[in-house]
Amino acid sequence: MQVTVFMLVAALAAGERSASTPSAGGRAAHAVATYQPFNIPDGADLRGLRVGLDWTPADDDASADCARRLSLTAGYLFHIVRRRGGELVLSHAPGEDALESAAGRAQRVSTLASARCDLVLVLHCPSPPPTSVPDTAEQPWLASLTGWTARPGGNGQSDSAMEGSESLTAHCPVVNLHVPDAPAKSTPTWQTARTDALALTDALARYAADDDRVRPSAPGEPLPGAGRAARLARQLWPNGDLPPERAAWLCSFVRRISLSNPSLVYARVDVQQRDDRVVLTGAASSPCVGNMLEAALLAVGVNQVTDEIRSLPDRSRLGDRLFGACRVSSVLTRVAPDEHAGLQTELLYGEPVFLLDRQGGYVLLQGGDGYWGWTRADAIEPMDQAAFAAYTAAPEAVLLHDVDSNGVHIPRGARVRLARQSTHGSALKLPDGETLRVPHDALEIVDTAETAARRVDAALDLLHTPYVFGGRSPEGLDCSGLAGNVAARSGTFAARDANQQALAGRLTATAWYRAGMQAGDQVFFIDQSGKIYHTGIALDATHIIHSAPPGVQIGTFVRGDRLYDARIDRDFFIAKRP
Repeated sequence: MQVTVFMLVAALAAGERSASTPSAGGRAAHAVATYQPFNIPDGADLRGLRVGLDWTPADDDASADCARRLSLTAGYLFHIVRRRGGELVLSHAPGEDALESAAGRAQRVSTLASARCDLVLVLHCPSPPPTSVPDTAEQPWLASLTGWTARPGGNGQSDSAMEGSESLTAHCPVVNLHVPDAPAKSTPTWQTARTDALALTDALARYAADDDRVRPSAPGEPLPGAGRAARLARQLWPNGDLPPERAAWLCSFVRRISLSNPSLVYARVDVQQRDDRVVLTGAASSPCVGNMLEAALLAVGVNQVTDEIRSLPDRSRLGDRLFGACRVSSVLTRVAPDEHAGLQTELLYGEPVFLLDRQGGYVLLQGGDGYWGWTRADAIEPMDQAAFAAYTAAPEAVLLHDVDSNGVHIPRGARVRLARQSTHGSALKLPDGETLRVPHDALEIVDTAETAARRVDAALDLLHTPYVFGGRSPEGLDCSGLAGNVAARSGTFAARDANQQALAGRLTATAWYRAGMQAGDQVFFIDQSGKIYHTGIALDATHIIHSAPPGVQIGTFVRGDRLYDARIDRDFFIAKRP
């Protein structure tokens, strides 16, 4: 992913690093209890306003704290202005070695001033020259910046550096703003930066009003992916209305193209014509399937669409036993309930599965890797939620060589559950509730708790870091960049994008069964068009840390919780454990 310097949010490493706590669980609980959401308040529309922004710390030994404050302010301001319909053009990218000489700063400001901006702001640390006072008579929009000082033109470092300011202001107004003195040391830098960013937003709204700009009302924020399937349909059928008899053809292409991970979303849809209506039937493991197909058909003029797609898991066919584990050495899964159908993947002994449907002697399931597939029902030990929770809560181990005992064959590489451990041997917990003794050297214990603790600590260290699309470092990162950073610090590697990362790890939770999510799991979210578009890291069984504008934040899918996030709740797709 490439981003230009002018459109990239600039932000240095953000956030205050909490003191060590006795455990990752204790640190996570403290973070959840004390986290202050950055809820961007509704305010004046800034549509049509284009503002350039540069920031310059003081040239002294105490500039490090102010440099962080200015960078955080720039990062937060970018997202607030954008949320209100405006555009903030940044002078340099996160982590970029900006030229800090007077000439270098003047060049940055000059570039901004010539970039079709309505206004250029240059942020500085406190302690400006005594003559720097806001001229609120000529610029009344500055009056709302209580405690700030301002002056027009130049780069604002010294009177000698003001040379050439006339050429700058010929393009657009350039205003140097010195932030107020920092509050008490007990106030985190990120909190001060939030206050600064909101104050600047209010001032920009006043500037836009004083400038008598005509701005249309900002439209409501659409659901993620709401228009993607419609645009795709129009690309497939660009002219006129689609004949209803071609609806099945269109739906087939849209489904295959729109789903970013078809191996993780089961979708078998039949398209029928009933009188003047197109009816969608079949079954799907996510409501996004029906949503995207209906949107696609409406976009090409098929206005009478009925969604009768069966939602999975189908409790009418499975009852209360929606879970299970593989009870045979290994078994193949297929694309249809037929022994001659194409292959999907293979389940190994003891592997936990999530059941979706049943037909004849076959069950449809999602295996430990998340792949869906049909397999023989007699190869799966079905479980209700309580039995499944008890089975998956047992300690894990990986078999180092094949085990053959009491008629049970378990291949090496299978992940098994432990009922007991001792120096002389261990007892495996079998899917049917029985136990099986194996030599101690036959397996290797999987310490998932230690890995989870490292992942939670790594994620919390990035709390409040500004969101930067394409970013991967503590200077600014996006959602998959956060997950990649966490993976690297916990000894693993993650692919770049969320839809790629979703293929790794072991499935622990789904949209319909979230109780399996634990601290350290990676959580994925799916949009209305079937694209996995967002990811985060679980802090506990209900709270998630993730990077989304304006920065790394904590949210939950639990309604009534003060950190409830409707998007996390609505778009929750799966959780996976590395």
